Amino acid sequence: MIKRIWIYLKEMYPVIPRIILSILFFYSFYFTLIAPYSNNGFGISTSSIFGALTFFLFALFLRISDEFKDYKTDVKLFPQRPLPSGRILKKDLIVLNVIVLIIMIITNILFVKAHLAFIIMLGYGLLMFKYFFLGKYISKSLLLALITHNPIALIMNFYIISIANAEYGIEIFSIKNLLLVIIFWVPLLAWELSRKVKSPENENEYETYSMIFGYKIAAILPALILVCGVVLTIFLYDVMLLNPLSISFIGANMLLYLIVTMRFLLKPNIKTSNLRPFAEVYSLVLLLIIFANLLIQIGIK
Repeated sequence: MIKRIWIYLKEMYPVIPRIILSILFFYSFYFTLIAPYSNNGFGISTSSIFGALTFFLFALFLRISDEFKDYKTDVKLFPQRPLPSGRILKKDLIVLNVIVLIIMIITNILFVKAHLAFIIMLGYGLLMFKYFFLGKYISKSLLLALITHNPIALIMNFYIISIANAEYGIEIFSIKNLLLVIIFWVPLLAWELSRKVKSPENENEYETYSMIFGYKIAAILPALILVCGVVLTIFLYDVMLLNPLSISFIGANMLLYLIVTMRFLLKPNIKTSNLRPFAEVYSLVLLLIIFANLLIQIGIK
């Protein structure tokens, strides 16, 4: 079983990169929230450490849940994946998910001061697993799945705010925090949209946003969303402690994604339609810029 689980993690949820990404996302947002209270340097608390661990484990829980929800589709369209190919068994994933849930619940009870936010986040994740008990509708509609599932990213951001609230007394619900949540949510939404865009000749029975909107609108949507995120980031530059150099890097990062999008619009084919890696690079670079800038501005004590 352990060998099979390792095969699954290696292909579907590579542990080391995911841990790094979880830490980077969590602390980029967390440090942004507590920056006004950390003039003498950022402190990494026990609560935040286990909050970052929860981020990693919860994303794994969602990934495993999708394996069961998408099993019939994967058997038909992605038979090479670990579960449809039989290289991992459903019972292996059940065991892994139970372990993940137990670790999350115990660590959040003992070490993380955001119990209500964790309950809401976990509860929403469990409802997603059951398609909100509307599986016959949501499972057949990509747009309904987006509308009902993507908000989990917003809830995960509010989980981080709740941890910061417990430690520094910051407001949970404020216009500033709502805008910050949107800034950190935008790359995730753009990634979700970009990964299901294909050129017309590459479409098949697997539903994509390009099938729904047409390839031009489907490609423009994530780019437009990212541009809005950049504008909002510049608007809150003082709150995020961004300097002109950081803003320039963010602008250059955005320009690269726009160039890739334009390339696809001008020459739509199977190669240029692969926007997902560029959305991932954009998100990673954005987090690195925010994280590095905050550390340079304040540092860790």
